[in-house]
Amino acid sequence: MPGIIYIGFIILYYDITFFKSFGINLDSWVAFVGASIFLGLVITSICFAIELLLFNIFKVLGKELKRPEIIKIGVFESRNKSTFYLNQVVGQYICHFNVGMGILLLTIISIPFVDILKLLFGILVSIVNLYLSLGVFRKWSLSILKKYEEENER
Repeated sequence: MPGIIYIGFIILYYDITFFKSFGINLDSWVAFVGASIFLGLVITSICFAIELLLFNIFKVLGKELKRPEIIKIGVFESRNKSTFYLNQVVGQYICHFNVGMGILLLTIISIPFVDILKLLFGILVSIVNLYLSLGVFRKWSLSILKKYEEENER
């Protein structure tokens, strides 16, 4: 999903000719899906590294933020506990962070080449997604993980 959104912002910022300059014709579904997967994997891996860096910076500054311990999903599943809702909420945390940070990176890179209204739109979408991820879905993920742990102890 993030890869499709990244393609949308690249097209918004640079037009579809951006991809054609790399020999990619997005008129083909195969090329579109391939570019989505490629961009999704590359940009979200960068976003994950930035996420880890941000949380480590806050820890060093003495303002540690809790993150959902995603590995606990595997623990619950190994105990035959359904994690459907937990996967959805934690997935929203991950997806919104990747979308927000990925769009922010694309927007920063595009500053010299794109008009201000498009950049402001990118910044707005980025801020909203990062707020949803780090605020709403992080808190919900932590809360539901705690509930799962309490239920698992029974």
